[in-house]
Amino acid sequence: MDADEFVAKLKRIGKSEDWVVDAALALDTGGNAVKLDFMGATDERAADMVDKLLKRAGKVAAKVANKIAAKVAAKIAAKLAPALRQQTVRWIAVTASHCSFDTCKTIDRMIPERFSYHGSCAVPCCLVSPPTPYTPEPFTWPRPDELDAPENTVSALKWLEENLAPAGVTVLPVQGISWLDRTVDFSPTTSIAIQSASTGYIFVEETTWADCQAQFGATVVEGHELHVADGCASDALEFMLPGIVGLYTVTADTVTGGLMKLRTQALLQYLAVNDMRGWPKRDVVVVYGDLRSHNTVHAGRKPVDRIVRMPSLHVAWPAIMTDAAGSSPDSVTVGFIRALLCTPRTVAAPWPWPSGGAA
Repeated sequence: MDADEFVAKLKRIGKSEDWVVDAALALDTGGNAVKLDFMGATDERAADMVDKLLKRAGKVAAKVANKIAAKVAAKIAAKLAPALRQQTVRWIAVTASHCSFDTCKTIDRMIPERFSYHGSCAVPCCLVSPPTPYTPEPFTWPRPDELDAPENTVSALKWLEENLAPAGVTVLPVQGISWLDRTVDFSPTTSIAIQSASTGYIFVEETTWADCQAQFGATVVEGHELHVADGCASDALEFMLPGIVGLYTVTADTVTGGLMKLRTQALLQYLAVNDMRGWPKRDVVVVYGDLRSHNTVHAGRKPVDRIVRMPSLHVAWPAIMTDAAGSSPDSVTVGFIRALLCTPRTVAAPWPWPSGGAA
């Protein structure tokens, strides 16, 4: 069989040069009978015949490749199996204010892996000494239909400063400023990437706020918006981080807002801000509520926390009973929060894994 005639017919069919080369290899593999059939066929039938041969050859090659890949994968898996049985890497990316129900449940199950976790404590919870009750002024939202309305922020800021902030601490509005952005490592194999999120208000030491005003030209415009003349607001918040003692996340209704979702949002904010602080002995307390009912996320304060293997983490609900002196539950709750914003935990959290936290 003349090789030149063979190639000339392949080229005459009008396919690409790559097709001609592949076709020649496929026909050569098919043997003399296939070649003779090809040479005697019309160009149209010859093209169809070659395409079928190439398709069949491709399937065979794919099967061979799959078998080889499967064997290689099996060998790799056999070598890695012991390590994989010991470590299952978990990576959860979440924004605190947009956490799905399933993610909320997952995070709630993860917290006990690194904390001695008490998720339903009652005020006064873990304070060594009973808090001094503080009778708060009643709070009413000027614009209950729009939580972020300027009138609401002005009223909330005034109420927080007059009722929750202890001496030497001021309150700043930080709505709309995304500054909590942190990946918290629970263990060598478990991490939560808390994506950039905002909070409602921060409790910050007055001296730190004064330094921020001097450094960034920071002011609270019209009583409801944090503004900086030099730099950006997120940089100003990062500058104030060492002096931040608490956060308050406002929700319109602690019942209809979904208790698990609100608690998880507060837990994520607690993890992010305290990890950003290097897990200080005086932890940053997170309060969440509607300014009439308040819940807190905080570290344990009692000496018993020294004997546990992990740092303690408490979620405290509002007081439901009067204290021994007859003070109202609201007074006991507000007094408890004011005390939390002043007192450190009894032992620093062993963080990051596995070394100790900051003093």
